[in-house]
Amino acid sequence: MNKEYKQKHVLKRVKDIKGFYTHLVVYILINALLTIVHLWIDSKGYYGENPYGINYWGTPLLWGVGLLIHAFKVFGLSNWEDRKIKELMEKDNLTAEYQKEIDESRWE
Repeated sequence: MNKEYKQKHVLKRVKDIKGFYTHLVVYILINALLTIVHLWIDSKGYYGENPYGINYWGTPLLWGVGLLIHAFKVFGLSNWEDRKIKELMEKDNLTAEYQKEIDESRWE
C-alpha cells in the first residue's frame, strides 16, 4: 500500500502542476491575441475616445484572478495537505516510518 499510495500521490501532483502550466500558456496566448486585436481595432478608431476601457482590461484581469486562484491551489495549499495528512495519520496511530515515506515522496 505504501508504494501504491506514493505513486497515486505523485501522479496527482504532476497532473495538477501540468494543468496549471497548460492554463498559464493558454492565458498568455489568448491574451496576447486579444491585445493584438484590440490594438488593431484601436488603430482603426473604432473604440472612440476610450479605447482602454473594460473591454480591454476585463478579460486579462478576471482571468488573471482565476489563474492566481489556480496557482494557489496547486502550489500554495501543499503545506496544508502535508499537515493534514500527518494529523490524520497521528489520529489513526500510523507509524512514524510511514510518515517519513510520505514526506520523502513529496520530493521524489
